[in-house]
Amino acid sequence: MKRLLIGSLMLLAVGTTAFAGIHHRREEPREWHRHHYSKNIERADNCRRSFEFRKMEISIDEKRLEIRKELLNDKPDWNKVQKLNDDIALERSKYKTDLMRERFERQTRRMESPLNSEALIR
Repeated sequence: MKRLLIGSLMLLAVGTTAFAGIHHRREEPREWHRHHYSKNIERADNCRRSFEFRKMEISIDEKRLEIRKELLNDKPDWNKVQKLNDDIALERSKYKTDLMRERFERQTRRMESPLNSEALIR
């Protein structure tokens, strides 16, 4: 009897954990609409940003290639390698700062928008 009870409890525990993985949190329709709408509005910004991102990645890849070429030499110029690494880090930080600036401006525009729920309450 004990074996049957323990076996059924183990089976129940395994079954519930397996079944729990099937269910996902569903978004409310309002959240989905807001997300979808904001994506469509900012599509032009995303295209410009993706162009800038691709341009930056190509530039970084070129500098990495220069680093590899320099490291293939018998005596690499470590000052040149350091400068190239600094240039790569500088380009990434500029791009990241631009993204942060755009995100901040978008957030302030959204807060100042007449469609903002806080603006409607006032």
